[in-house]
Amino acid sequence: MTTCPKCNKDDRIQKASSVYSSGVGTGTFAGPATTMNYTDGKVGVGGGYVSGTNYSISETAKKCSPPDKPQKPSTPLKVWFGLLLGVSTICLMSIPSGLGVLGIPPLILVAYLIIKGLSDKEKKDKAYPELQKQYEEELMEWNQLYYCIRDDILFNPETGDIWSFISR
Repeated sequence: MTTCPKCNKDDRIQKASSVYSSGVGTGTFAGPATTMNYTDGKVGVGGGYVSGTNYSISETAKKCSPPDKPQKPSTPLKVWFGLLLGVSTICLMSIPSGLGVLGIPPLILVAYLIIKGLSDKEKKDKAYPELQKQYEEELMEWNQLYYCIRDDILFNPETGDIWSFISR
């Protein structure tokens, strides 16, 4: 039987994963909404249809949350901005009034943004497998954690590690 390393009791402990899942909630809503306004002696009435989704998490669930999953690298904004600037510059250079020469500095910037953006993406692509491996290891450890409600601590009974949240 697992007991809290601080109080040596087992009546107020739960798996961190269970505390987290019970403290997270989502919901959706949809339906008609009406409004009534009163300004300068005039009344206005309006309405519409609203919908949305909400997400809530308790403070305790935040403490017991799993590690953040790494995001797969995507094409950086620099590349998209560079491509947009490139197309705009080519359009500027096609104007027959001799303003085309103004397009040379932006083209240099375009080349830099695209090359830098792709280089950054390549670095992130190379780092992603290691980040994913680290995440999986952290997730395995997280699955071993327990939370003591009485002492407000997370602990790993296998390793003896303790994380306290009470600030004094």
